[in-house]
Amino acid sequence: MTEHPLPATLLVVAAVILGGCIETPDTPETTESAYKVNWPQTRGGELFARYCAACHGDRGQADGYNVAALAVRPRDLSSAERMTPLADARLAAVIRDGGGAHGLSPLMPAFGHSLTDEETRFLVVFLRTLHQAP
Repeated sequence: MTEHPLPATLLVVAAVILGGCIETPDTPETTESAYKVNWPQTRGGELFARYCAACHGDRGQADGYNVAALAVRPRDLSSAERMTPLADARLAAVIRDGGGAHGLSPLMPAFGHSLTDEETRFLVVFLRTLHQAP
């Protein structure tokens, strides 16, 4: 009597197909959902590193590598006492228009031509994380 490999092959193929249908705990939907929730803060952090950290420092403590060359020290963005009272709209306006346009240091550049409104909002979301208690 000869063996037929077809039934064994079909079983293996069926197992592989069915195994692909089992949902794992780390599904793309879960990962994508978490990513969307954290996106403004994540993107804001990227923008902060690119546009702000040179003066304000990586953690917003006014200790960036450009500070030594500045006549006016940048604002400490990690100070809850100074940052909490400021409205998000005020922060966005200073980012967009620059410090001089709002009675602050003229050394703070205007980023209105570099950042979209959405990017500015993401940056404000990130700024709020700098002065929150760990």
